[in-house]
Amino acid sequence: MDALQQLRDLHLPPTPGWWPPAPGWWLLGCLTLGAVIWLIWRYRLRRQRRRPFRYARSELARLGGDYRAGRLDSAAFADAANALLKRLLIHALNRPDLAALGGAPWLATVEAHITDEQSREVLRRGFGAARFQPGFDTDVDALEPVVRSVIQHLEAVAA
Repeated sequence: MDALQQLRDLHLPPTPGWWPPAPGWWLLGCLTLGAVIWLIWRYRLRRQRRRPFRYARSELARLGGDYRAGRLDSAAFADAANALLKRLLIHALNRPDLAALGGAPWLATVEAHITDEQSREVLRRGFGAARFQPGFDTDVDALEPVVRSVIQHLEAVAA
């Protein structure tokens, strides 16, 4: 009898399963998970930092709507916009030292965030000392875009 005839057929080992994955796949999975967690954390942090600016923009739009609807006069709009900018500077930029500022020093602080002279003049008329005189009136349609641009500049500075 032939010795080769007595051997049994070759049996291949079973094909490897998909679980558990090789160490390289574990490493890739951990790195991917870490990157996703980091991106989510950065996104939430950025959103949290921008929240005061989103609120300020929506509040300014509400004030403008109230003025156009006749629920606010120009003096009340100027007062509310001034308070809005002060809250934004104090809380969003972490500048509690600005809480006590008023008059010319406060106006200079806000003007530092404006580039063109025409906008500075609009801001001076709206937020200046004349605001406290009887019969004060300002151009809200000119003041609102200036305040909006200050908010945008502050957001760019904070980013």
